[in-house]
Amino acid sequence: MKNFVWLFVLALAACGAPDQSETAGVQSQDAPAGLPGTDIYIATLSSGADGVSVSGLNRITEGGGYDNQPYFLASTDAFYFVSEGDSGKTDLWRYDILSASQTRVTNTPSFSEYSPKPAPGDYGVSYIQEIDESGETTQVYHMPGSGEPAAVAEFKPLGYYAWLADGQQLGVFLRTEPGELHLVDIESGETRKLASNIGRSLQPSPDGQRLYFTQADDSGAQSIMMFDLDSGDISAVAALNDGMDFFWPHFDDAGSLERIFSGADSVLYDYMPSGNTNWRPVHDFSEDGLSGLTRLAVNESGTWIALVFDE
Repeated sequence: MKNFVWLFVLALAACGAPDQSETAGVQSQDAPAGLPGTDIYIATLSSGADGVSVSGLNRITEGGGYDNQPYFLASTDAFYFVSEGDSGKTDLWRYDILSASQTRVTNTPSFSEYSPKPAPGDYGVSYIQEIDESGETTQVYHMPGSGEPAAVAEFKPLGYYAWLADGQQLGVFLRTEPGELHLVDIESGETRKLASNIGRSLQPSPDGQRLYFTQADDSGAQSIMMFDLDSGDISAVAALNDGMDFFWPHFDDAGSLERIFSGADSVLYDYMPSGNTNWRPVHDFSEDGLSGLTRLAVNESGTWIALVFDE
């Protein structure tokens, strides 16, 4: 791991002490406009002969700003997410489902953090960090269990990322127009462009040897693609329906792709690569008074789903 010196950023990105009295998503009435207003909900996933079902929907953020980007911790009933504060910048939070408690992870009113997720080995939690006040330049950072946050690789500006090859490489969304997928070797810093015209959803396989992402063709139609780290090949997995953007792959105990979840407007869909060839509606959340399903995340065991809806 390279050690890059960004002293002013590290001071701002230092981990804030957990404060159980704080609640993510609560803003003053004069909070600046910027990011879209979104809220995070959780629900139970159940599998049966007829597929999966959703029950026990519960909102976990309070409204008033951007609460988004959930990502479950491995083998834990908890997930990271980001929440916008009064400054208009986002911080990292952790939500523990069983205790229904929220814990602040960072407190940086001048800079935003995005895309939190558990990082391999001793890297702790990783995230996208703004490294200038305009927010135009961003890098992947990690916060170990002890010590100061640090840049993972000197490659920027980034939008999204996924850990690959036991933390030795990153698949990253380079913020160009259109977006580009690059493979970054952390030790050497070498980069390689893999694809262009990609979407914002980058998801690794459990062994980190495959990367799933979306790519649009000349007509704008998007498909889920898979990059194989061993062979270097890219192949199509499934075409997305109109309105779909973010997706979440779920894997069986052997690490094989079992099911893919995605959403459009108020409907959650699933797709089984080895079964049906069409996206199947799982639940229509308009029945719960919700619409604008944008992001989602599923835990390792497939028992919890976190969903992001427009306010």
